[in-house]
Amino acid sequence: MRPLLLVHHCRLDAPLCQQIQQDCYRALNGDEKLQFQTFSNPVVQNRFLLSRSLLHHGLSTYSPRLPHEWCFVKNQHGKPALQVCQNQTDFGGCLDFNLSHSGDWIALALADVKVGVDIQKIKPDVPFLKIAKRFFHVTETQKLEAVAKPHQLNDFFKLWTLKEAYLKAVGLGIAGGMSSFGFDTSQPDGNSQLFSHHTWNLGRHYMLSLVLFSQESQIPITFCNHLAQPISPQAQIVKKDLFQ
Repeated sequence: MRPLLLVHHCRLDAPLCQQIQQDCYRALNGDEKLQFQTFSNPVVQNRFLLSRSLLHHGLSTYSPRLPHEWCFVKNQHGKPALQVCQNQTDFGGCLDFNLSHSGDWIALALADVKVGVDIQKIKPDVPFLKIAKRFFHVTETQKLEAVAKPHQLNDFFKLWTLKEAYLKAVGLGIAGGMSSFGFDTSQPDGNSQLFSHHTWNLGRHYMLSLVLFSQESQIPITFCNHLAQPISPQAQIVKKDLFQ
């Protein structure tokens, strides 16, 4: 099964039109509808509706199951998973998925292997070297300090998103410890013995990274609407910026 990376963009601080609200709400399962009722912040409501709709409709692209029929559980570290995995007849295996959001962007990764995705806004005023010394592997910090200053900020966010994506893929989250492993941003995206990793720039202000526990060399990005439907056939692939 080919992995799927869906990216949706929407102004979260603006009211959603009634049709989109209805579409998203219909995709929620019963527990999520109850959870939605607890939110009072409009931005949080919009993000929840859009991200859950994207997830449910994305899962249903692999299965005849209706979007609202998907239910979820969480592991001890809080990573969501499908509630049941005996749905072999639905899609030939158990799906893994991961959601990430930042600003007005929402990203969803789907695969039949472990997968993690992370998106972050590139903020120039972040004390990135100080953060790197505290949270990154010592080798990563040393290499980051050696990079030409104009590229340090981009390399920092590439590392941050890759590390977050890896920890999300293995199901540990930040609890897994960012300093316990490292990536080499001087090398192109590629494969290790266990996983492949990929990084993209979304415009000039956002970084998106994916970690996939398979040897996939090319992963297409599908820009989609809230129903996980592609919105622009000519914009399916985003050029990777490797910061070399």
